[in-house]
Amino acid sequence: IFLSNGMFERHVSRVQKEYQARLAELRKACKQYLPVELETTIPESGIYSIISFPEHISIPKLMSILYQNNILVASTESSFLQTYRKNKSIRISILRTNQLQINQGIRVLGDVAKEMLSANKTYNKAFL
Repeated sequence: IFLSNGMFERHVSRVQKEYQARLAELRKACKQYLPVELETTIPESGIYSIISFPEHISIPKLMSILYQNNILVASTESSFLQTYRKNKSIRISILRTNQLQINQGIRVLGDVAKEMLSANKTYNKAFL
């Protein structure tokens, strides 16, 4: 019944619109809150996006701070072979969240990233 009466097509259409709105919110929040040193890869469709960090940023430390703020992200490290040079990136899913949570989470991520970048600049200046 679900397939034959058109309910499936309506469900797919509704879900696609919702994910598009979440991705749009993610793009907007990243532009607004993330420092320019970070690189974002946000697809036109899908549920995962990537945020890449400079080499000196500790991804485990970043993830720990975000976790303490109830923000769950995944490292992209497991996406690569052990012998391959790993990049400093996190993967963000828009699947189990809403637009408000996306905005708030990216704002916190931006604040944490700015603090970590600033701490490193202060550290480097001390040794110049």
